[in-house]
Amino acid sequence: MKRLRLAALIALTAPAALADDVTETLQSAIEAYETGDVKHALEAIDYNGLSGIGR
Repeated sequence: MKRLRLAALIALTAPAALADDVTETLQSAIEAYETGDVKHALEAIDYNGLSGIGR
């Protein structure tokens, strides 16, 4: 029973951790873009594989 609870906890928290990574990456890219650092903004998105979303 403890293993089932642990598995459920991991399954429920993993998507949140991934979403946090995506949110942080996008926020970093936006901040770089707003300060005029377009190269860094594009690199942040491309480095984390976000540029391929939806393809």
